[in-house]
Amino acid sequence: MNKLNQVEQAAEKLIEHFGGQQATANALGVSQPAISNLLNGKHGASAVLALRAEQVAAGVVRAVDLCPRLAELFEAADRQAMPEVRQAS
Repeated sequence: MNKLNQVEQAAEKLIEHFGGQQATANALGVSQPAISNLLNGKHGASAVLALRAEQVAAGVVRAVDLCPRLAELFEAADRQAMPEVRQAS
């Protein structure tokens, strides 16, 4: 899936969950235009916003779907983790 489409689909799920763009913006502590920009594919969410959205929406969306860069960061961190930490997971 195209990363931009992934962000747009996740934004649609959030908006549906909260009942509109303004309600979503209020729940996440951002402006309505920020939500509109996500929905229209103008940009992805910041890592902080994506993580907040996942938490506030109780997992309706995954942070990595709103901020695809997070997946890359998580993978890089996992590769750098100590072997005994990887085995414990």
